Amino acid sequence: MERKFCQAGIAMEYLEKWQEYEETGGARGTDEGSFLQDWEVIYAVDNYKAIADYLDYKKNKKAE
Repeated sequence: MERKFCQAGIAMEYLEKWQEYEETGGARGTDEGSFLQDWEVIYAVDNYKAIADYLDYKKNKKAE
């Protein structure tokens, strides 16, 4: 599991820098991570929580 955590780190770095870029109007951060807007990033340590959140999402999406 440690190896998977390390591999996910770079995506989180891109996400954080892109969010900072968006929040500051480009004054800080970078837009290199803008490709993440096309991704659904799932980041959870607790597998149960990730599954429960996904099922809640599907339930709410179906209700719309």
